[in-house]
Amino acid sequence: PWEQEFRMLHINGDYVWILSRGKVLQRSSDGKALLVGGLHINITPQKQLYELHEDLKTKEKLVQGILKVSLSSLTMIDFIARRMSFTSGQIMRTLGYQDDEFGQLSNNFYEQAIHQEDQPRLKDHINKLINSKPGQALECLLRFRNKEGKYHTLMLRDSVFTRDGEGYPQEVICSAIDITHYLYLKTKMDE
Repeated sequence: PWEQEFRMLHINGDYVWILSRGKVLQRSSDGKALLVGGLHINITPQKQLYELHEDLKTKEKLVQGILKVSLSSLTMIDFIARRMSFTSGQIMRTLGYQDDEFGQLSNNFYEQAIHQEDQPRLKDHINKLINSKPGQALECLLRFRNKEGKYHTLMLRDSVFTRDGEGYPQEVICSAIDITHYLYLKTKMDE
């Protein structure tokens, strides 16, 4: 039996991938092939799917690399459930939380971890996200409580990723960076 993949020119002018399979059905007394049988199968869709899969794997590696070297933490917020659905983890580690603790902390948009005086700013930021234009990025400074009870000032930059049919946010991408030390140094310089 044989099996071979190759491209053939289609009548419409495009090349299509063909899988050819066959075998010798009858031979002469000296072993030469007299009758062969087989089939050609158009495998272009499978080839395209494989190439797409390989492209996605490459892009996934790129995104993972970006997440590893980024100074900010990237998080996906499920706006309907009002909680985090993904985090790259930098801020979580900075604040001293384990994965499960940080997941629980994310309920209701991290309301329980945000400084009481910053709660109105959080609500205002959420309303601005709801009413934001497609692709618009919004910034907000909020103080987050770390595991030891001290507060870190985080600069958030958020953008709606997906919306439902009525335009209400479903998922929001959030970038967060701890600027506590920067603010401390700025205060010292101003003094």
